[in-house]
Amino acid sequence: MLAKSIAIIDDDVDIADLFKDVLEDDGYTVVAFNDSITALNHIQENAEEFGLVISDYRMPQMNGYELCKKLINLKSDLKVILISAYELLERDNPTFTFLHKPISIAKLVSVVNEAISKSMSDDKSINT
Repeated sequence: MLAKSIAIIDDDVDIADLFKDVLEDDGYTVVAFNDSITALNHIQENAEEFGLVISDYRMPQMNGYELCKKLINLKSDLKVILISAYELLERDNPTFTFLHKPISIAKLVSVVNEAISKSMSDDKSINT
């Protein structure tokens, strides 16, 4: 399992809480945020604690794409899943995984497990 926490960022409290509960039930440590600025500040101060960010795209103050770009600049090995109900023009970023809403719980868990698995294999190749 991931040794680091997952950050979920969605201004819809119900969605953030649902994703958090599902992933915690799957054994992950999850911190949910409902505000992109609060999430950015917390992750900047605790970058070593996070291995994966799951963010909604459309949020007030700062959209998820801009937020995740800032986080990747802070921590280049951070895995990012960006979720949106809208067609995204920024899909050309190879470091992000993009998912379209609505997303099933099974799909969310599958994509998270895949991102974690890739993260763990990246860590092993660096450490060997």
